[in-house]
Amino acid sequence: PGQGTGLTVALSSNTPASTNVPRNGIRVPFTKINLTASNDGAMNISSIKVHRIGLSDKTHFNQVWAEKDGVRLSAKRSFNSDDEALLTFVPALNIPAGQTISLDLVASLSDAQGGTGGLSVNTASDITTTNNATISGSFPINGNLMSFTTYTVTEAQFGPNTESETSVKVGDEDVELADFQVKASGNKAIILKSLTLKNTGNADLSQVTSDLYIEHSGTKITDTATVNDKNVTFVFSNGGFQINRNESEIFKIKGDIIDSDNSNNTIKFKLDNKEDFVIVEANTGFGSPVKTWGGGTD
Repeated sequence: PGQGTGLTVALSSNTPASTNVPRNGIRVPFTKINLTASNDGAMNISSIKVHRIGLSDKTHFNQVWAEKDGVRLSAKRSFNSDDEALLTFVPALNIPAGQTISLDLVASLSDAQGGTGGLSVNTASDITTTNNATISGSFPINGNLMSFTTYTVTEAQFGPNTESETSVKVGDEDVELADFQVKASGNKAIILKSLTLKNTGNADLSQVTSDLYIEHSGTKITDTATVNDKNVTFVFSNGGFQINRNESEIFKIKGDIIDSDNSNNTIKFKLDNKEDFVIVEANTGFGSPVKTWGGGTD
């Protein structure tokens, strides 16, 4: 089907309320917007320009990006001298005909002290589609203003549960490929949203494996995994998996072995960047800093 002719943009009723946020927060949700494609075709969004609002300084904002269900979809950008950050989507963000998706506009902060800050989409021209569709909405679309404060977010501690190696063969199903544990170290529970791991072994994940997922206590807790070159991304089902404060949980990565072009194929998952594990503090939604130990997950 062809692309649609129109896109409607609106502030979500679930946009974050004004509150105090950690001045050095690594992930602070500011604004949630709804994007609705017209009924006559799908919509592909290539970029959204975000503006800084409030009485803060632009240096208080480190980077800005867009997420959907805890998964980052856009590039991370800093504000320019005009208080604008152009968030690009590669590939373009697809919205099926007649459907609505919600995007979170999120930022990391850097020693933000005093004043208030927020994120906005100012005009229809701030949104670019691949077919120059008509953009409608009540602009500017401003999120609520947040106040910066000293606050310690619950830390997530991540590392391998075991260091042993396991041999698998073609045809194995639901085989364990790695395991890891996560502990909520602080005063609040944490919610695991998404996890991207890098295979530092030599196997081509797209050719050798299928139906990768994360399991907890015998239950599958992630949706369909996405493999992109050396990386695999897991999205935790039902809005995320909660770990109560000061508790630790063990997880297993499982999947099917469908092929092997090399008897010496290896799979070794590693958290390549701490930012690749999206974990938020329960009740606040603030990003939990991730502290790692060990070199990988198996």
